[in-house]
Amino acid sequence: LSSLPKGVIHRPWQAPNAVLEREGIVLGKTYPHRIVKNLKEERAKSVEHVLSMRRSSQEFNNERGYDLITLPNGERTVVFTKKEYRLDQNGDVFVKSSSSKGGKGLYKKKQEKIRKRSEKRQRRR
Repeated sequence: LSSLPKGVIHRPWQAPNAVLEREGIVLGKTYPHRIVKNLKEERAKSVEHVLSMRRSSQEFNNERGYDLITLPNGERTVVFTKKEYRLDQNGDVFVKSSSSKGGKGLYKKKQEKIRKRSEKRQRRR
């Protein structure tokens, strides 16, 4: 791939066929096809799976949605958790609201959308 133009070297599937032919690249033979077709969609699925797992293990989240871990000495401590994965005691995602001082408000629409997608996926299984 080193001979591909800079704009497509990291995404050869977007290179024009003439460029691929000139460089002797055949997707699926000399270089694998793209594995992830829709990164946003796959990321959304991943986030949903993580949230589903976190909802089923609420005892490992503190009241602010951070992960709780047990150290080798038996003591429990809080570790950093990305905001998009922090859940409140009801299993809803904490999302900072611009109208809320202290950041405890929730964007209800986003929260409801996430919950509906998760429920829809659960029904498909």
